[in-house]
Amino acid sequence: MFTDLRAANGIALQGDLAVAGDLTVQTPGAFSVAGATSADDAHIAADGGISLASLASGAITTLDATGGNIVVGDLETGGRVTARARDVHILSLAGGLNFDEATATAGNVFVRTAGDLNTQIVSASNAVDLASS
Repeated sequence: MFTDLRAANGIALQGDLAVAGDLTVQTPGAFSVAGATSADDAHIAADGGISLASLASGAITTLDATGGNIVVGDLETGGRVTARARDVHILSLAGGLNFDEATATAGNVFVRTAGDLNTQIVSASNAVDLASS
């Protein structure tokens, strides 16, 4: 399957995206996957926003959407996470998360995990709402 996705506008996938290696996405538009996304490491830069139903990744997960929002319905990773956007909304339904950075430049940082939640840098122009169970 794809390992390096680049587009002049945006990328919208209606099904699953399974990568047998690292996933790199670069687009000035939005990036969305309606199904499950999986990769060893995930490096997604989509200025218009990132919307993922689910993402299972390895040691490094980098989500950059400087001109849009980040929404991940279920993030599963045992590694480090960096998320930068206007608004950040990330859930982890089956485990914990370790954030190197979660930054919202024009909104909120909202993170919920079913396990431990560890953070280094968290900042938001509005609210920071973090919870683990």
